Amino acid sequence: MSIRAFGGDAARKSAMVEAVRPRWESNALLPATILKWDADSEIHSLGGALAETDDRATFEEKTGIPLECAMLCEALMALAVDISADPTSAQGFSMRGPSGILSFGMEWLDAVRPGADLSEVVPQFAAYILGIISSDVFALAGEIEPPVKAVAAQIHALWLRELAGETIASSEWSIVRRKAMAATTSNRSLFGHTIATFVESVAWPVRSLAPEFVALFQTVLVTWMTYLQRPFFSEEEQRDQDHAMIGWQRIDQVSREGGSDEDMQAALDALPESKRVMESTFAPDVKARRAEVQEQARIATDPMLREQMNIVLKLIADA
Repeated sequence: MSIRAFGGDAARKSAMVEAVRPRWESNALLPATILKWDADSEIHSLGGALAETDDRATFEEKTGIPLECAMLCEALMALAVDISADPTSAQGFSMRGPSGILSFGMEWLDAVRPGADLSEVVPQFAAYILGIISSDVFALAGEIEPPVKAVAAQIHALWLRELAGETIASSEWSIVRRKAMAATTSNRSLFGHTIATFVESVAWPVRSLAPEFVALFQTVLVTWMTYLQRPFFSEEEQRDQDHAMIGWQRIDQVSREGGSDEDMQAALDALPESKRVMESTFAPDVKARRAEVQEQARIATDPMLREQMNIVLKLIADA
């Protein structure tokens, strides 16, 4: 059953959106991929503050917006902002980020037409993303092994048929799931590993996948941004990135084989360079250097994020 944005009531939309606008524009609300709302705290997400709830059903009842649509919009902003504790502020944190990214918080809400059915926004965006991943224009195209790209294209084709109204036989999904699992198992590409596991995870009808899509897409988004940031790191830092990816890929392999925590630890112990890099991830100097590079790399990452935002804006406006 579809839901209608703001119940079709323009006055209701205006009251809800205008109540959060000054708080968002003063950086007093967070972009988050879960609803954050606590009446006893000042730490709220944009979506949580919009509906004054951390409950999915209540959010959708009050706003008439599928939660995954709102969370997709916030996910696209979350990776581009820097949030730190700030006891001097009323909300207990400070947030900074480029205006061209943070402006999206109000842009997408302003684009929502009262009465619109936004249930197709995430499925359509998912199809767009999988189309990019299976194409030669994707930034990581050279890192994606042919079997992964091929099965991504097959899933994309099934999604397009589904979105066009066709019912896809379960046998067709079973075939692509087996292919996706085989492609992930055989993958040896470091940057391509996250993409392979994503493709395997989304080998299901796109509408049924929509509530989980944002969490899955975040892994792609992080890898995409990391890849664009890579030239801004030194050669030694890039080698450390490789060691970390080797470690995570090995852990994933052990997990797939049903290994225990002890098995994963043993696997890491056998990769001392990977273990060294992974254990230093949150060291103050490493975090500071990572933040420095992320700032320098905005010239590459911000346009990519903004491009995805513009796609979402069009889907919302066209609904």
